Amino acid sequence: MKCEYCGKEFTERPTRPYSDGFCSWECKYGHKQLTILKNMGIKLPDGYIDPADLPLTDEQESFCEAYIETRSPYRAYKASYNTNGLSLGEIRKRGKFISKLPFIKRRVKELIEEYRNALAPAALNVLEQFSIIANSDIREYYDEGGRLIDPSEWSYEMGMACKKVVRKFNKDGMLTEESIELHDKIKALSAMAKIEKMYQDTMQVNINHTITAQVKQFGENDIVAKLVNEELKQIESIADKEVIEVEPDEQD
Repeated sequence: MKCEYCGKEFTERPTRPYSDGFCSWECKYGHKQLTILKNMGIKLPDGYIDPADLPLTDEQESFCEAYIETRSPYRAYKASYNTNGLSLGEIRKRGKFISKLPFIKRRVKELIEEYRNALAPAALNVLEQFSIIANSDIREYYDEGGRLIDPSEWSYEMGMACKKVVRKFNKDGMLTEESIELHDKIKALSAMAKIEKMYQDTMQVNINHTITAQVKQFGENDIVAKLVNEELKQIESIADKEVIEVEPDEQD
């Protein structure tokens, strides 16, 4: 049998439930992606294209960028696709599926590498951990029936964001209560802001805005003269201050 996508001869049926005609999961969805791109009128080079190297649609590119920001396939899907009429479970399922596609994984890896080049490794690692916590959503931990999803099915990001799982049992050993506690999102956001120097940048913008406004109001030469005169006045006031010597109290 010859694969409909890569043309490779294969005799054994894949272990996973692939559609007939494809030798691998990558080839199956590579063929599907290629069809989507051709229907959109996107020009592609002739010949075989590795599934991991296929171009992305606008929605897929948006998904990759949102995934880097949120580290959540669920939230990335919601931010990039029309989810009207879709249940929470279906959105989670689709987001998880898309995040595993070879061309999506390649683009996510590229975006991560861009961030790595922009930040020092230590700062990037800390920022990534805080980003996972800051973008966590407690709704992702529960199914549509309000039951806590088993931790074995959690993603890496969900595990990182969870601080603890609480389970309470009665005397008969029956589970009576199950809940989770996430790490503090506000603290994580504050830490991220400090790493990115957001407070410093904001203060600098405010200072620049104030000085610019004053220059427009008084004129460039006037504002410089005014600042210099204020400095001179402060110096003169210090120099002219009378030094008063206080004699010790005789009673002391």
